[in-house]
Amino acid sequence: MSIGQIEKSSIENQKGHEGFSIWGPAISIRAQFKVRGDSGLMPVVNIGAAGAHPMRGAVCVSGLGKRFGETTVLDGIDLDIRAGEFVTILGPSGCGKSTLLRIVAGLETESGGSVAIDGAPMKGLAPDARDIAMVFQSYALYPHLTVAENIAVPLRMRRLTPMQRLFGTAPRTVRQSIAAEVQSVAAMLRIEGLLARKPAQLSGGQKQRVALARAMVRRPRVFLMDEPLSNLDAELRVHMRAEIAQLHRHLGATFLYVTHDQVEAMTMSDRVAVILGGRLQQVGSPEALYRDPCTLAVAQFIGTPRINVLPGERFGLPATQVGIRPERLRAHALHPSKSSSRPHSSTPSAACGGGGAVFRDGGGVAHNLLCPPLPPAIAPTPFPQAAEGGFRIGRLPAIDGRLVYRENLGSDLFLHVQVPGISALMVARADPAAGETFFIGDTVALTVDPSHTLLFDTSGRRFWP
Repeated sequence: MSIGQIEKSSIENQKGHEGFSIWGPAISIRAQFKVRGDSGLMPVVNIGAAGAHPMRGAVCVSGLGKRFGETTVLDGIDLDIRAGEFVTILGPSGCGKSTLLRIVAGLETESGGSVAIDGAPMKGLAPDARDIAMVFQSYALYPHLTVAENIAVPLRMRRLTPMQRLFGTAPRTVRQSIAAEVQSVAAMLRIEGLLARKPAQLSGGQKQRVALARAMVRRPRVFLMDEPLSNLDAELRVHMRAEIAQLHRHLGATFLYVTHDQVEAMTMSDRVAVILGGRLQQVGSPEALYRDPCTLAVAQFIGTPRINVLPGERFGLPATQVGIRPERLRAHALHPSKSSSRPHSSTPSAACGGGGAVFRDGGGVAHNLLCPPLPPAIAPTPFPQAAEGGFRIGRLPAIDGRLVYRENLGSDLFLHVQVPGISALMVARADPAAGETFFIGDTVALTVDPSHTLLFDTSGRRFWP
């Protein structure tokens, strides 16, 4: 019998069967269990080519609102999630992101608006009837059950009667099918060797894998994850981020993930939805949110270190806020040309290409520019001549300040510069190889290509010149 005949036979004989399906990117599998007298459920596995079934798990959130008394937690959230997509709800603590996830799961009732999964309204539908699986921050494992028993809980609840669960009288074939599925999911997450342990005998990462396995074994339409990595240490979070992303690609299911950690959102997601103050600010790919934020609030929330924000008046642009990402700033160390107290020479080093130039600031003090060399002049520039207190290098606007802190991360060097008239420190990313060029207390010139700036009006809305 061919694969197509197997699939056709499966569809024709669905009546009287109870089962589940796995729809992934490579193959689709339908496992059914036919009642055969008192012998229980007999597993029948049918394998069809990819695309034999439509994708499941499209989520539509429309005008969703939630109030607790007089407090509005969610205000008119509209979000469409395509089937098989990985969407992260990103926002600070208290912004309403977990409440949104709980409403989708059916654990909270909405005050307004609606939620639909695959076009079916979810209003009034109990969580167990929505065909979703949720992974919690606290893992929520049963401490008295083994790992295998924890993973098997959804299958036992679905396939066994209360009496069978209470007295352990499940048919042998059913027990075998549940054990096989538990073993399969455990192998996928590489926790086969932990199946006999209790949760108290597991590390944080192992507990998280068990929680994921318990969700996976249900074969849900939608996976809901509420900050599942928050309790893990930094190294394990990096590892689990990669595992969850690989798991999504393997399953091809819809993932709705909630986090306050922008690194998780930027590294795993197809799209990110930013919620601030209970309102959806912007939805887009991680790259789009970083490069093209629609508001200053989104620009400040996305990116580490945070975007630098300067008053537009400094560049002759009234009623404007200018945003500059740290990697777009170039730092140039300026030292008094007659100073002999520095631990290095004021002469440009050979490692820097031997280039240098002398400038005089507003007080007439001469400065020697050390590496990195000046960038070429860029014209035309939308900025007029820099305002008093700044100066220009080539045709790039430049701002001078005092270096107060160096943040050396090995692969990156971030320079924190105090600029007169600006309360927040400006941060520029520099080449770690040039670290010996910059010393605390140095005068530093910061230059930027005007085409790499982001402009916002006084209300924080983005505009383009």
